[in-house]
Amino acid sequence: DALGKDYLKRLEEFLKPDPLAAQTANELTADLSAPNEIISTLTRYIQDKYAYRGVLFGVRAQIPNSVPFILNSKSGDCKDLSILLRQLLLARGIEANLVLVNTRAWLF
Repeated sequence: DALGKDYLKRLEEFLKPDPLAAQTANELTADLSAPNEIISTLTRYIQDKYAYRGVLFGVRAQIPNSVPFILNSKSGDCKDLSILLRQLLLARGIEANLVLVNTRAWLF
């Protein structure tokens, strides 16, 4: 719980609404109104148009790139593409949250 809250604090700057993301979301889904269609369209856009580039070291292993950088580079790692999808969905009024997953600890 504390780890997640600390991480969200570090991401505050990246979670603020981004005008370029809003413009992109609106252009891609201008003719759509059903939330499931908007979600599907924006998710497919990222899957089809962005290259996954994993970063496993340094500051970038924990902190994403800015949304404008991600949009312009058409690439990113898990953090980048998650932040981008969240921004696109929020721009269309669809609530979206990030989830921090610990893949290195046993849960039981």
